Amino acid sequence: MYPVENQGRGLPHIHLLLTLFDIDKVVNAEDVEKRGISARIPDKDKDIELYDLVKKFMIHGPCGDLNPNCPCMEEKIMFRCHINVEKVNSVTSVKYLHKYVHKLPDRATMNYEEKNDYDEIKEYIDARYICPQEAVWRILEYPTYDRSHSITTWPVHLDGEHVCYFDENMNEDEIREKIENDSELLAYFELNKDNVLARNLFYHEIPEKFVFRKGKWNERKTHFNTIGRMVKISPAETERYHLRLLLLNVRGAISYEDLRTVKNIDLNNRIRCATFAEASKPDELWALFKDALSEDFAKKFSIELAHRKAYIDIAKRMLQADGKMAFYFLSGPGGSGKTFVISTLVHLLRGMKKKVSTMAFTGIAATLIPGGRTMHNRFGLNLDMSNSKIGPCSKAWKELKDIDLFICDEAPMVHKRALVTIDLKLKEIMNINIDFGGKVMMMAGDFRQTLPIQKHATRAEICDLTVKRTRYWKSARKFRLKKNMRALDKEKDFAKDLLEIGSGKWNNDKDEMILPIDCISKGDLVEEIFGYAIADSNWNQMAKMAIVAPKNVDVKDLNSKVLNMLPGNEILYTSIDKAENEEKQVLDEYLDEYLNSLSPNGFPLHELRLKKNAIVMLIRNMNIENGLCNGTRMLVEEMRPNMIVCRLLSGDRAGQLVYIPRITLCCDGEYPFDLHRHQFPLVLAFAMTVNKAQGQTLEKLGIDLTKDVFSHGQLYVAVSRVRTRKALSIRLLETNNERKVMNVVYKEILDKDD
Repeated sequence: MYPVENQGRGLPHIHLLLTLFDIDKVVNAEDVEKRGISARIPDKDKDIELYDLVKKFMIHGPCGDLNPNCPCMEEKIMFRCHINVEKVNSVTSVKYLHKYVHKLPDRATMNYEEKNDYDEIKEYIDARYICPQEAVWRILEYPTYDRSHSITTWPVHLDGEHVCYFDENMNEDEIREKIENDSELLAYFELNKDNVLARNLFYHEIPEKFVFRKGKWNERKTHFNTIGRMVKISPAETERYHLRLLLLNVRGAISYEDLRTVKNIDLNNRIRCATFAEASKPDELWALFKDALSEDFAKKFSIELAHRKAYIDIAKRMLQADGKMAFYFLSGPGGSGKTFVISTLVHLLRGMKKKVSTMAFTGIAATLIPGGRTMHNRFGLNLDMSNSKIGPCSKAWKELKDIDLFICDEAPMVHKRALVTIDLKLKEIMNINIDFGGKVMMMAGDFRQTLPIQKHATRAEICDLTVKRTRYWKSARKFRLKKNMRALDKEKDFAKDLLEIGSGKWNNDKDEMILPIDCISKGDLVEEIFGYAIADSNWNQMAKMAIVAPKNVDVKDLNSKVLNMLPGNEILYTSIDKAENEEKQVLDEYLDEYLNSLSPNGFPLHELRLKKNAIVMLIRNMNIENGLCNGTRMLVEEMRPNMIVCRLLSGDRAGQLVYIPRITLCCDGEYPFDLHRHQFPLVLAFAMTVNKAQGQTLEKLGIDLTKDVFSHGQLYVAVSRVRTRKALSIRLLETNNERKVMNVVYKEILDKDD
C-alpha cells in the first residue's frame, strides 16, 4: 500500500508499506542487509559503481546554505533519489502511512472585493491549492495511491432492520422485493442454502470468493484481492453485538434461526447462544452464589470428604550443615543420570529424616525429581527475578528457615540475578551474613544445553548472565558425570558424537557442521515419525514420539498436519478476549477479531483444535506437585464443553487422568493495553520447540532444520533427546545437499574438559 505525497518545493514521492512473505521476513541480523537495509560502505574492489554512488549520495555532510551543491542523501543505483528503507518494528510506522492516505490537500483562502463594505464571511471561498508538480501529476493521470487489497465492510443487522433506500416512484411490489433482498446478510443466508463453497466460509470471508451484485452474491470469475470486515458494534447494542459474535464464529448459517441453534436446539436467543459455553468469569459467579450452593453440598458429602485435598507439603527434609555454607555443582551431559542421582539423594536423606528442598528452573524438569518445584515458586521470585515476595512470618519463610539443603536442576538456565536474590533472601531469613544464610546449595546441569533467555542480548551478555559469572562459582565444589545413560551400550559412538556436537568440535569457523547422512529424513518427516503409530492406532507408542523445530511458526504448521492425520471428529475451542487499560477498564475500540489474532509468546491461540488421542502440552504451571506444569505433555482422552480430560505422559504420575479447565491469562507490556484471554492453557504437542523438549526422553524424534537454530545449545538439546542414532530423523531444505546446519555453541561458557 502507498499514498503519493506532493510538496510545493520538490517532486512527488511515496510512502510504501510492504508486507513480506514468511520466508522473506527479517528475523535475524543477517536478514537486515539482505532486505536492503544497510548502512555499510560497499567494497570498492568488488563493485566500484555502487561504491561511488554510496560515497556520492549516501554519506551525508554539510548541506543547505553551507553546501548548495550537496546531493543530500540521494540513494541507490536503481533510482538515484532519496529512498529510506526501514524495518517495521511497531504499529507506529503503519499508522504513519495511513495518516498520509487521509491527509487533506493544501487549501487557500480567496476573496474578491467589489466595494469597501464587503462581508468577509459571505465572500469567503474555500479553494484547493495545487502546486505545479501536483498539477502535472494529475494531468498525466498518474495514480495518487495504490494498495494490494480492497477492504470492504458488511452490515450486521437484526431480522427486518436492515437499511433500505427507496425511489418515490416505486410501486408496492418493488418496495417489498427491495425489503426482502436488499441486504448482504440476507443474501448470505440464501447463498448458503445452495452453495457448498459458501457453507465453508464465515460471513466476512464471503467477499474473497463472491461479489455482491443486484441483491445476490455471485461467485467471482477472476481473482481479486479483497478483505471483508463486519462493521464494529458497541456491546451496548446487546442483540446486534451478539449477532456479530455468532457471525464471526459460525460458518454456513442459512437463517437467523440457524445462527442461534446449538446441537439441534433452538435457544431462541442470540445472547444465550453466544454464551452457551462456560461463563467467562466463573470465579465471580462462585463468589456470588457459593453460600446458597453450600447447603446442597453439605447434604451430599461428609465433612471429612470436603477436607480431603490432593496437596503435598514439599521440602521438609533436614540436612545437618553446622551453619556453614557449601556450594556444590553436579555437571554432566544430557542423559548422564543427573536426575537419577538427585532422586537417589533425596530418598536417602528422606530415610534419614532430613529436610531437602528440590527445585528446577523449568516446570517440566521439576516434575522429574521427587517433590520438585520451580525456582520461582520455591523462593517467590518475580518475573525478572530481582526480588522475592516472601515476607516474615509467612509459611514459605518458615519453610526456608528449616531447610538446610537446596537442590536445583537445570542450573545453566538460571539467571545469575536469581542466585543473588536467593542469597539475599536466605541471609535475611537466617539473620546471618554468610552466603545462602549458611545453607547447603547444590546445583546440577549441563552447560552444553540452553542458557538464560534475555531479549536482544548479545553473546557476551548471555554468557555473563549465567551462574558461572557469579562470585559463588569460585567456591563451588564440582562433580562430573561423564557416561551417557540415555544412550544404549551399543550406541557408544552416538554418545561420543553428541558430546562433540554439544562442544562445537564439528563446527567450522562459521559455526556450521555437517550432519551424518544416516540421520537425514528421506521423505515426509511427519509421515516418517507418526505414520505407522496413527495407522495402527497405537496411541501409547505415539506419545513417545515428537518432532522439534527451532521456531514456533514451524511447530504450528507441523502440529496441524499431524492433527489432520488423526481419525475422529475435530472439536474447536475458541477463546474469550478483551483489552483493558491500566485502570482495569475494558477498551471497546479494539475489534474482537483483532484481539483474537494476537498471539503473544507463551499464550494459547484463540482457536484450539483437538481430536481424541491428540498430544497436547500445558503452557502454564497449574499444580506442579501433581505434575501439571509448563511443558507437561498429555494425551487427550475426552473433550467436554468446559473441561478437557487428559492422561499424563511423563513423570512419577504418568498414566494418571487430569482435568484441565479454562483459565484467564493476562499479557501486559507487549501491547498498548493489557490482553486478557480466557482459554484452555494447552497447545498441540506432536511438535514442539527445541527449548520445550529439554529434559524429555523420547523413543523416536524428528528434527525440522529447514530453518537454522539460533541460540547456544539448541542443536545439542534436540539430538540428545533419544537413545539411538536410528531414532533420529532430520529434515533439511531440499537445496541443502551438503547437509550443513548451524550449531551455535558459546565455547567460552564451557569447561576445558567439555
